[in-house]
Amino acid sequence: AFVLSASVDNTARLWAVASGECVCTFEDEGHPIKWASMSNDGTLVVTTSGCNAQLWDAKSGARSHAFAGHEKDVCAVEFSPDGSLVLTAASDGTAKLWSATTSKCLRTLTGHSKTIYSVAFSPDGALALTASDDHTARLWEVQSGDCLAVLQHRGGVKVAVFSPI
Repeated sequence: AFVLSASVDNTARLWAVASGECVCTFEDEGHPIKWASMSNDGTLVVTTSGCNAQLWDAKSGARSHAFAGHEKDVCAVEFSPDGSLVLTAASDGTAKLWSATTSKCLRTLTGHSKTIYSVAFSPDGALALTASDDHTARLWEVQSGDCLAVLQHRGGVKVAVFSPI
């Protein structure tokens, strides 16, 4: 088992739970890494820094490619359950769905008016959630990019997650 951490020291690190040792370091020169996520099969890591997200090989630490297209800092990132998609969210109020293999932006999810702090996929990967400082969480259909529901709060929403079942 492994733990993935992200730091303002411009690194994300993969740690072996059994030994507590760092087994791989992912470094972005010049930018703090704000968020990191690992694919469910444990082979890939995605990190955020500045206006981009970066895809890394979890074993070698080699950077594969970047997901570039947000106008402001990327605040959150997650893999879809099957690892085929990456969902990013930024302080520009947009979320983007990307192909994990080609880094092509497949669709942009618009509707939030402020920073999006967190993203999540449903366990089956069919739905996505975004949580924003605009006092809403939004439920999206991944295939179409349609917003299915706006979940209203009285203050900024920092996180929204799906139940596991």
